[in-house]
Amino acid sequence: MAKIKEALRGGLPCNTIGYLNSYQDNIFQGYMPERFRNMFINGSGSELHSKAEAVHSSSMLAYNFFHWVTSKSPITIKGVEYTDVFFEVKMKAITLDANMDILLIDKSRTRLLFIESKFLEYLEVKKYNLGVTYRKQNGWDSFLNKVDEIVPEKNEKRDYQEGIKQGVTHLFALEKLKNEKAFKHFNIINGLNMNIKSIQDANEIRFMNLLFEPDEKFPDEHTKFENYKKLYDGFRGIAQNSDIIDVPIEILTYSELWQEAEEDIKKVNKGHLHQYLLDRYMRFAEMK
Repeated sequence: MAKIKEALRGGLPCNTIGYLNSYQDNIFQGYMPERFRNMFINGSGSELHSKAEAVHSSSMLAYNFFHWVTSKSPITIKGVEYTDVFFEVKMKAITLDANMDILLIDKSRTRLLFIESKFLEYLEVKKYNLGVTYRKQNGWDSFLNKVDEIVPEKNEKRDYQEGIKQGVTHLFALEKLKNEKAFKHFNIINGLNMNIKSIQDANEIRFMNLLFEPDEKFPDEHTKFENYKKLYDGFRGIAQNSDIIDVPIEILTYSELWQEAEEDIKKVNKGHLHQYLLDRYMRFAEMK
């Protein structure tokens, strides 16, 4: 087991492979409101009773960092104040729905920030294995050919590449949201009640990859993080220079998010959430 995973287990009631008895042991104050439970149940189904029980769960990291966002307790990211949060949001890709970890919406209900959260996935070896149906979509050939060049599917020395596949599927789904029928499906399938009746009402859609950067005292893990970030940055560059993709793509680390939103977090639950996140995650993160 990677050293950072061993460190994350410290003091927590988990088994030898880093799984807790319940997802409730993995979240702030051990309680998840029904509204959010339904989001996770409707999203990945059994997520709460499987992956969410791992101390390195990416979905529970995301939940702990964002569950408190409301109109009375907003979070500001890159100059935009967001007042509502949704988890495990489904979007129509081709034949299946693509899940997005987090969706933040601003007070005006016109700015949507879709976030894919990564904790320690990049410690795994998973290849870029994109389904053939994506390669049959009109206009996507040039973009996918360029992505193939930076993440060849037959790479014996590959590290974590699955995040690039997810990036492709998420971008495809986000581009489809510009279609009114797809946007209507998006609203209905998620039961969001966002008060956004038309995609034309949403004047800004952004996509962010949010990565946990391990402290350099975990050198192997930090190197794998840097490798994945470099790979994803290459993917981002290809997407941003593509004629078929208009959605802005950003990369942010949890450490950078912490620096920007720490004052907002300190106001939550009399500072108890701030201390929880420090003890549970940020003491293992690289802080610039």
